[in-house]
Amino acid sequence: MRINQWDFNWQDQYYYAEPVELPNGTKLFMRYTYDNSDQNPHNPHVPSRRVTYGPQSSNEMGDLWFQILASNEKDQTLLVRKFVPKETQAQIAGLLKALELRPDDADSYFGQGSI
Repeated sequence: MRINQWDFNWQDQYYYAEPVELPNGTKLFMRYTYDNSDQNPHNPHVPSRRVTYGPQSSNEMGDLWFQILASNEKDQTLLVRKFVPKETQAQIAGLLKALELRPDDADSYFGQGSI
């Protein structure tokens, strides 16, 4: 998916019209590219400034989510067993990075305690 002319007021979720079957071993990747340069006429910051990931609309907030449906109970069990530990580690890493950037961020401390 590519959004050539991003509009802040046009943030949404996007769904495939029909489910896509992915064969065993499929790997999904996402690359986010932001143009925060002075050459971008839609950049709200003049002069341009460094923008990092965060929860505010003034931050870069790119997220990629997939909704997955296993084709049978065995695959469902395997999916949960493999996914949950990886997702937990990713959440912890994100919260630790948030605290590194903003040591006084109470939400990140709360997030770690709720995992």
